[in-house]
Amino acid sequence: MKKSLKYFRTRKAKNKKGNITDVLYLVGFLLIVGIGLLVASFTLSQVKTALNSTNTDNTTAEYLEQSESKFNSSFDNMFLMIYVISSITIVISALFIRSSPIFVIIFILALLVILFVSFAGSKIFEVVAEQDFLNTTITQLPKTNYIMDNMIIFLGITAVLTIIALVINTGGEY
Repeated sequence: MKKSLKYFRTRKAKNKKGNITDVLYLVGFLLIVGIGLLVASFTLSQVKTALNSTNTDNTTAEYLEQSESKFNSSFDNMFLMIYVISSITIVISALFIRSSPIFVIIFILALLVILFVSFAGSKIFEVVAEQDFLNTTITQLPKTNYIMDNMIIFLGITAVLTIIALVINTGGEY
């Protein structure tokens, strides 16, 4: 019985979740979702404009304006919730991994890579958002724009909290 439990523990340790590399995945995911929401908001705006030009009814125009406002607000809040929930999930799942304090140096090097990649992701989003046709759309997504502009800070905080969670749980077998 003890032998099977030991096998299970070592097998479980090999399938680590909540590692520091998950923050790198979060950078890519936020970049893809952010650009996707930006394009979806732009498309919605174009559809609203096309429908308003073909229909002269005031109630329809008001309904379309309210719908666009609600969708943009929902998109913006969804992006914020994706970031917050993903970050909390990464930090909490990192608490379940036993790691050696020796790996702190590797974690710090990984933090530098994460900061570099998040800076690059932020600049990619900025270049896409500053395109002429998307320039007005980004103003309708202020939370998304703020998170993406300050991605290096937000993901740096997430990475530091993940490192702390990984270092805190250092007891037991490795």
